Amino acid sequence: MVNIPDKPINSHKPVRIALLGPSNSGKSSFVQRAVHNTFLETYYPTRNIVPAVFEFRPTNPTSRQILDFNASLSHMEDMNADSSLRVGYATSVTLHHNELIRLSDRNYPKNSTHNEIYTTLSNEGSQKENRTSFKAQDSALSPVPSLVSYNPPFTTPILTELVDSPPYNRRQTVPFLEASLDAKLPSEFLHRLALEPRKNIQVQPLLVASGASEMNGSIDGYLFFYSCVPSLNPPEYSESPETKDGKATEEETTFEKLTESDDPISILKSIKLAVVDAWKDYNRYKKNWLDGEECDVYSLSNTIKSLWKSGSSKVPTNPPRIEKTESGSTTTSSVDEKVRHELQNYRDLPPVTIVCTHADSPLKSPVLIEKGKKLAREWNCGFVLMSNLSGSNAQECLALTIREIAERNKSRSPSNNKRNKLVQKLMQMN
Repeated sequence: MVNIPDKPINSHKPVRIALLGPSNSGKSSFVQRAVHNTFLETYYPTRNIVPAVFEFRPTNPTSRQILDFNASLSHMEDMNADSSLRVGYATSVTLHHNELIRLSDRNYPKNSTHNEIYTTLSNEGSQKENRTSFKAQDSALSPVPSLVSYNPPFTTPILTELVDSPPYNRRQTVPFLEASLDAKLPSEFLHRLALEPRKNIQVQPLLVASGASEMNGSIDGYLFFYSCVPSLNPPEYSESPETKDGKATEEETTFEKLTESDDPISILKSIKLAVVDAWKDYNRYKKNWLDGEECDVYSLSNTIKSLWKSGSSKVPTNPPRIEKTESGSTTTSSVDEKVRHELQNYRDLPPVTIVCTHADSPLKSPVLIEKGKKLAREWNCGFVLMSNLSGSNAQECLALTIREIAERNKSRSPSNNKRNKLVQKLMQMN
């Protein structure tokens, strides 16, 4: 048996994962399954943000294999025969790297398994099996096991916090707030407003810079939930958005198309677009906060920084190119292209995993499942097809997200730049 430590190594900083999605998508049921390993058949809609902290202990072989930094691409393909799982981009880079080591005798850079979230353990049984399954050239490089007698290792417990949120409603959602609405200001700031009873707040921010809110800048990853059971609600015959002149603009039409549709894929696109805007505003807020930080104006270091900034500000920058039509109006790319560019190319966003629930329902739609997989390929993120009722792929969902977060943290270190460039060239060739 494996002696698994009782304490996680990330006890000082839990992995914080936010759950977003429309109503009846299985967010709260997933929290119940992950924390208590139970399922409640009665549906209670979530009204407020509810955090849940627990120790995630991966026990089944699939989740342990996902968290194994020495597993290769072939191991993942054998595990994912039903195509119900898809790893994120950062994890796929490591899988391709390990596949190179397994199939080649070239001296590729070693794969670092160090991270601040969990530690991979080795037991006597798995070590004995792995010693006979290594290739001769693998022993001098990174210990990537072959496909024969592969036994996924155990890991230390992972302190995890799942932040459950109310159903997404674009009319009540604000992407970013500098201060939480839940912050209780003293009477010296509120004046007469402090004498009035506090009203219920209907606005739900996706990201808050400061204040009493769980949706803050320490979120490490996101789970986007949607159900593969088609909605039974009839279509709404509302009037199309109109401007003052009576004509709908292109931006308003596309925004309504993304937010008002009952299609869960359109709702996921709207959620990610709002999350991207939230993190852009948050990073801009942090930069402005650091730029306005108090300092000693008479110090030598501050003088050098001021001279450097004043010199760099004189460098002319190329203005954005704006084309004009014959009538004199400016032309831009379509809003759909802007949305696609924002969703695919924003790199400061924490890892996102698309979770498709109700996989064991007799009313599930294969079309909605394939749309979710296609969206995951477009976003280059993870995908999980799971069931909260039976608990299938529940541990795998957490393992995929935590592994992607750990890979993102590792990829920021300079030691992995050589490996990442090598593997990215190979992935582009394929």
